[in-house]
Amino acid sequence: RAETAADKPAFRDAFRRRRGLVVADGFYEWEHVGRRKQPYHFRRAGGGPLAFAAIWDTWNGTDGFAILTTAANELVRPLHDRMPVVLERETWDRWLDPRPTDPSELMGLLAPSEADLEIYAVGRDVNDVRRDGPELIARIA
Repeated sequence: RAETAADKPAFRDAFRRRRGLVVADGFYEWEHVGRRKQPYHFRRAGGGPLAFAAIWDTWNGTDGFAILTTAANELVRPLHDRMPVVLERETWDRWLDPRPTDPSELMGLLAPSEADLEIYAVGRDVNDVRRDGPELIARIA
């Protein structure tokens, strides 16, 4: 949660010193339809990458990262109350700059996305960890 990452002991140091970006085609959320879940893919309208605000750290000799989440915007809210923090290109340098260690200098970047996003249904194979490939983001009727 972006709202608490600067204060939680597990994330506080990484938030102040080890910020990064996770670049992705989009993200998924699920809608409960009866007893099943229908996955939806959110992406930048017209395509193009999204950059998610992330923090990273090393635990027991292994690097790990966390994507920060924020309140859902109007498009995501019908499916979930949270969404990844999407950073626009003009904010990347500020987010990645290690000098701002005061969290208040960065909190304004962690708002719900105003990016032009689109949503569409995808197949349920996205729920299977053995599956991987472009077919997972293919639009279904």
